[in-house]
Amino acid sequence: MKLNSDLPINNSTYDLLLAIFEFTMSFSKEYKYTVDESLDKETIDLLILISTINTR
Repeated sequence: MKLNSDLPINNSTYDLLLAIFEFTMSFSKEYKYTVDESLDKETIDLLILISTINTR
């Protein structure tokens, strides 16, 4: 079993999460708590699912 940090899909998803964080920094206040929050949550959930799948 590979470490999560060695999986290409994990690295790509993490890079996506960082890009979303950078992109959404410039959002206005009204979108920051709706769109930004859901994008962040979904990407973090994806990282958790990858980790869970890798351990099984």
